[in-house]
Amino acid sequence: MDSIDTTISNQVKNLESAVNELITSNEMLKKDNRLLKSLKNKMHDERLATLKANDKARQKISETLKRLRDMEYSND
Repeated sequence: MDSIDTTISNQVKNLESAVNELITSNEMLKKDNRLLKSLKNKMHDERLATLKANDKARQKISETLKRLRDMEYSND
């Protein structure tokens, strides 16, 4: 009977160890996931800001070209 008890006890300890490893892995994955979501949001915000800046620059260039064309045609 002692050898069966010892075997069961070892199996329970092994199972507890495996569960603890899974819990630790899960906590690490949750932390990584939060970090990745935060990074994704930051990159999304930066992309929107870049698109807005590009649109503003495109608009200024377009206005400048129009003024240059108007000046060119008014001199003719």
